[in-house]
Amino acid sequence: MNCPVLIRNIDVIIVAVKKVSPTISVPLCGADLYIVDYHGQPYVPIKPIAEGMGLNWASQFTKLKTRFQQVEKISIPTKHGLRTMSCLALDELADWLDMINPRKVKAAIRNNVVWYQEECHGVLSTYWIANEEKRKAPVRPQPCYRFLVKMEVHDRYLNKTDIFTGRTETPENIITGVARQYGYYIENMISLPMHRV
Repeated sequence: MNCPVLIRNIDVIIVAVKKVSPTISVPLCGADLYIVDYHGQPYVPIKPIAEGMGLNWASQFTKLKTRFQQVEKISIPTKHGLRTMSCLALDELADWLDMINPRKVKAAIRNNVVWYQEECHGVLSTYWIANEEKRKAPVRPQPCYRFLVKMEVHDRYLNKTDIFTGRTETPENIITGVARQYGYYIENMISLPMHRV
């Protein structure tokens, strides 16, 4: 619903946007199928599968509504834009596919129906499991350093200057790193009070 609001002579239109569920696109035999993460569970839009098999979507949708509890309307981003689709839990997909009797469909689509019954659930499950493993893999956090260091040390005796660059979390690490570069080891570091000049 669009609600015009007047703020300082500027027209603003507020548009309600539906929440989009995370989606995995699965190419299967020329069709674009999807798996949707809906409240942590995999759901599958049924219309692309029914159309991929060559079945009439309206009659399949009627069967779905009468026989399955978990038919959900979910907004899915597709290559044609955001679409609201009727989705079935991935666990129940095999039951719906088995419900279709290949002997009762047209001979022209019979092989297609049998192929979807044998392959579709397995392929979609494999994609879902692979995506879950990727999502649950531990992500190593990038170290966040407080200090970026560029230090020049001039040796008057050898008349040369060494430049050190790096990152560190504490000022003590800066000193320890420079000492190590020159072959020294610091046993104990004493912090002196800062005095202003």
